[in-house]
Amino acid sequence: MQLALDGLTEASAMSRNLAGAYGPEQSALFKIFIDEFGYGVYDAKHTTIFAKMLRSRAMATHVHAYWNFYLTGPLATNNYYYYLSRDHAKFFRYAGAVTYAEAVFAPAFVEMIKVFRDIFGDAVDLHYCDEHAHIDEHHGRITRDQVLLALAGRHGPRVVPELLRGIAEARLVGGWFEDDTAAQIRWSDDLPRHRELAGSARTGSEPPRRVVLTAESPFGTRCHDGDVVLEVERGEADLVTTPTGPPERLARGEAVLIPGGRLYGIRPATPETACALHAVPPA
Repeated sequence: MQLALDGLTEASAMSRNLAGAYGPEQSALFKIFIDEFGYGVYDAKHTTIFAKMLRSRAMATHVHAYWNFYLTGPLATNNYYYYLSRDHAKFFRYAGAVTYAEAVFAPAFVEMIKVFRDIFGDAVDLHYCDEHAHIDEHHGRITRDQVLLALAGRHGPRVVPELLRGIAEARLVGGWFEDDTAAQIRWSDDLPRHRELAGSARTGSEPPRRVVLTAESPFGTRCHDGDVVLEVERGEADLVTTPTGPPERLARGEAVLIPGGRLYGIRPATPETACALHAVPPA
C-alpha cells in the first residue's frame, strides 16, 4: 500500500528531468525511463503490472485510493524526488538520489518476493517485484556508471558535493520510509498490548481533546507528534490502522495507547460516539 504512492504513477518525477539538453547523462536516464514505461507497451508499463499485483490481493488500483493511509515517511520520500525534479538547478542532486535509489531497489525486491511468497503463496501476482529485482540491477549500473560517475568526471569538484548530497538525502528519506512503515505494522499488529499500556500511561494535566462522531461524520486519518491515549467515553468505536485489515473495536471505557507518528482513524460503531484524546508527556 505504501509503495502505491509511487507505484501507480511510477517515473512521473523522473520525466521532469528529460527536457532540455543535458548531454549523454540525460540520455542514460531516458533508458531507465523508457523501461519504466514498458517501451511504449501499456501492458508492460510498470504502473500496469503494479496494479496487477494489487488486484491479485483484491486491493484498489485507482491512483491514491489509499490517500488516507499514506504514512509520513513514504509521503516525504515520494515528495523529495518531485522536489528535486521541479528545479533543474537541483539536477545533480537528483542524479545522486536516483543512483542511490536504483542501487538499493533490486535487493529490496528480492527480499520482498520472499516475504510475499511466504505469506500469500501463489495467491499474489509478483510480476512487478520480479521485474524490479531483475531490471533494477541494470538500472543501478546505468545510474552509477553513465550518470553519477559520468557527471562527476565531466564537471568535477563543482558538482560532486551535490551528487553526494543527493545520495545522503535519498538514504535518509529512504530509511524514514522503511522505519515508518515497519513501526506502523508493528503497532497495528500489537494493539492488545497497547490497550494494556494505555492503562499505565501517565497523561498530562492538560484537559483532553474531545471528538464526537456520528454516522454522517466523514472518515479521516491522523497522526500526533507525541504519544496519546485514545479513550471511548460514550458509545463504541472502530480503530482503523490499515485499509486492508479488520478494525479494532473499542467499547465505552476502553482505551488504547497511540504512539507518536502512528496513523489511525476512528469510525463510530454506534449512532453517536464520543472519544477523548489524552496527551502523554515525554518521559
